[in-house]
Amino acid sequence: MHSQGKSARLRIRLSAELKERLKTWAERNEKSVSAYVRQALEEKINEEILSDIDRKL
Repeated sequence: MHSQGKSARLRIRLSAELKERLKTWAERNEKSVSAYVRQALEEKINEEILSDIDRKL
């Protein structure tokens, strides 16, 4: 899923609770927090794109 090449840094604000949940879930899945967030964003964006395509059909 992750494209090769240049990458960009993204900073976001999270509540302490969400940050801890994210860290715990990433560890349980043996991923870094960055990898877990990247995967989640890619999946959500792809889901939104497909939903948008369906609405246009």
